[in-house]
Amino acid sequence: MKSEGQGAAKRGRLFRVCLIWGGAGLAALLYLLAVRLLGFGLPCPLYELTGLSCPGCGLTRAAVALSRGELRTALSYNAMLVPYGGYVGWLAVTASVRYIRGEKEPFFFGPQWVHIGFLALTVLFAVLRNIL
Repeated sequence: MKSEGQGAAKRGRLFRVCLIWGGAGLAALLYLLAVRLLGFGLPCPLYELTGLSCPGCGLTRAAVALSRGELRTALSYNAMLVPYGGYVGWLAVTASVRYIRGEKEPFFFGPQWVHIGFLALTVLFAVLRNIL
């Protein structure tokens, strides 16, 4: 049987995760609204300095297109939109659950090949988008 202290600690961790998710969601929503209203977002420093597109270039425009229900347009801005969303979503949910459960290392998980493979896919995408 769980002690009261463990239950209270778990509720505290759940509350902190909810605050973080809520704050991140609110920040993303406010940024999306600002971009839609103003018509521009933050510039990419790599693109500004070198003229090369980073793996994240176009994600703001893709998010705006998605908010309008334009999936094809969103993917034309950044074809990695769906893989990025899936990977980051998996990381966020898994880390949150592990943290709430009180695991010792909540942010280091999953098979290492998944992370290495995703990194390799991201680098390949960055190279190909700049040479094609």
